[in-house]
Amino acid sequence: MKAVVAGGGDVGKLLAESLQEIKVEVTLIESDAERAQSLAEELDCAVLHGDAATLSVLKDADCANADLFVAATGDDRSNILSALLAKQLGAKRVVVILEDPSLEDVARGLGLENVVIPARLAVKEVIAIARGTPRPSEVLGEGVTLVKIPVKGSLPGTSVSNLKLPEGTVLCAVIRGGKILQPSRDLRLEEGDELLFLVKEEKLPNLRKALGGED
Repeated sequence: MKAVVAGGGDVGKLLAESLQEIKVEVTLIESDAERAQSLAEELDCAVLHGDAATLSVLKDADCANADLFVAATGDDRSNILSALLAKQLGAKRVVVILEDPSLEDVARGLGLENVVIPARLAVKEVIAIARGTPRPSEVLGEGVTLVKIPVKGSLPGTSVSNLKLPEGTVLCAVIRGGKILQPSRDLRLEEGDELLFLVKEEKLPNLRKALGGED
């Protein structure tokens, strides 16, 4: 199986690592040259420097023969465009990750059926916990799970941008008073908040330690 992942940020890197663990051949596209070089040295997969929202770069990544394409650049509009181009080239399955839920209908109206919204995933996780039904974290795949960590100790008053998170972790949402908040960089955490993370299981102790919990 061959997969192309657009975006070498926290989400894209985690996806690439997780796909490799299940023996998927991965090509990762990253627009920042320095970041691309770092990823090439760290990951055991092909890393391509370029803009995933351009046809030439997607052709270089061999999207035409990809079984899976995932748009995870962190920029919703770039994700939609790259996903459309990958679909045009012939990628068998195309997934677009969107931070802004209001763009979901736009993406689906353009023919992108597989839309993932992290904040919505967080909602489903909480509802599943309340109902006692199978949680999304139980079907995410080998080695990757969703965890909920309370905000306490020195964390209240800290902005999301100042959180020191270990590699292999992605903050999906902040739960405050039953509401799901997008984890924007300037959002300040409050006592009683809960943080929902997508994390590789072996990195969970590091995450808890980074947030002031036990190993």
